[in-house]
Amino acid sequence: MSTHPSHGHRDGRWRPIVVHGRHDGRPPLDVRVRAMLERRDRMRLADGLELMIVHAQRPEGILSARIPVVPSQVLDAREVLEDIERVLRSDVQIDPRGTALVRALLVDGAGPAYVGGRRGALHEAALEARNALIPYRWAG
Repeated sequence: MSTHPSHGHRDGRWRPIVVHGRHDGRPPLDVRVRAMLERRDRMRLADGLELMIVHAQRPEGILSARIPVVPSQVLDAREVLEDIERVLRSDVQIDPRGTALVRALLVDGAGPAYVGGRRGALHEAALEARNALIPYRWAG
């Protein structure tokens, strides 16, 4: 049996190789969470929301490789999407859970922004994302 530290203990128990504090080689969770909250990432998300609204207002006049949005869903949720955009562009500290939910609104091609579904589905998902960005702001 090997006694090399990456292969196991002398007692025979296996021990994973540790890289950057994690056994899978990825950066620690706190580093990844901070990256989600960086200004550049926040601006990309805000720009994506802005573009989603523009595409909903002029769906036939824009040539793009993007999946087209469902205008009725986006326009129904417009006020909440604009709230989220303002928060992302501000310097207010935000919760990473909300950031992840906003990202899902933008990139999930099977989500309510892109496939429609039940009326108001995007509005509800956007409310959840907005409320998660700054939980105390929207309470009450």
